Amino acid sequence: MVLGRKGRPMLLMGGYAFFRNNSNKNKTYWLCSKSRSLKCRARIITLDGSADSGPVTSVQSQTNATKNQTNPVDKTPRHPARRPPKRRKYPKAEEILATRTGTPVVFLNSRFGAAPVLLDDQTYQFCFTQKQISFYRCAQFRKSDCPSRVMVKDGVVYYVCSEHSHLESTAPPVDSGGIYSRSGGKK
Repeated sequence: MVLGRKGRPMLLMGGYAFFRNNSNKNKTYWLCSKSRSLKCRARIITLDGSADSGPVTSVQSQTNATKNQTNPVDKTPRHPARRPPKRRKYPKAEEILATRTGTPVVFLNSRFGAAPVLLDDQTYQFCFTQKQISFYRCAQFRKSDCPSRVMVKDGVVYYVCSEHSHLESTAPPVDSGGIYSRSGGKK
């Protein structure tokens, strides 16, 4: 048992830290220190009020994904896998403006927020603006984790990253006259 950041007792077991949650008669309940950040539901119950004097009576681990997932060797809880954020490297805007040629931008009508951009039968949603340059990402970004990005400056659109991680087109449907249908925006 060690002291935590706030001076409260913490129990170390199997490489995981637990803080005291509740005491009841001769039992002390300990929660995983990752119970809030990772939503880990692991819990330890000790007898006689402390980890030093009392034996561990039960180790419970219930994550949101699976129940009763424990380490088979020492019966300590496992935490759910946490994906590190993916940080892709994109070229700088100044480099793109100096080396690449752009095409005139085509905006689609939208009832929700900023107008999406249409380029090569793909739709791009607004992401952010920096130094009077608007950056857009593929409409399939959340669904397919698509890395494709474009930027718009002075009515001209440039590719930041042209590769897509999906096969289907995100462009709205087009009728026989080359006009976008109502569901897509232009009419």
